[in-house]
Amino acid sequence: MDWKIILAPTDFSDHSRRGVLLARDLARECGARLVVLHVVVDALPALLPDVAGFQYDEISEALQRRAEDALPDFFPEHERAGLDVEFRIEFGIPHDEIIRVADDLPADLIVIATHGRTGAAHLLIGSVTEKVIRRCRCPALVSK
Repeated sequence: MDWKIILAPTDFSDHSRRGVLLARDLARECGARLVVLHVVVDALPALLPDVAGFQYDEISEALQRRAEDALPDFFPEHERAGLDVEFRIEFGIPHDEIIRVADDLPADLIVIATHGRTGAAHLLIGSVTEKVIRRCRCPALVSK
């Protein structure tokens, strides 16, 4: 395959870590740039108005700093040695942001993990992975 840019979304779960490691291995084989993306769910404005002295901007900045600190620990330097890796943090609805970033890059491949929920749990929670693979323009590889 002639992949130049591989996008690997993560929610910091064990499932998404396996997806990132798979994306790393593919990027290494292809000499591709690996973009590791974390989307901070941007539901706070609707759920949490400015109360008790906390303002949305402060909470948003704290969430961004937390994600910035977590990404290098989640995918440490020794595991990405020799690769062109970019960490990105976006705010919004995860599946929308993953698709937007994939289009903007443009990504040649999305490697995304699934939690493997089925039945009622899948119906109630929904699947970011399913929404991404239905709407993305590039190929997607699902890791379970």
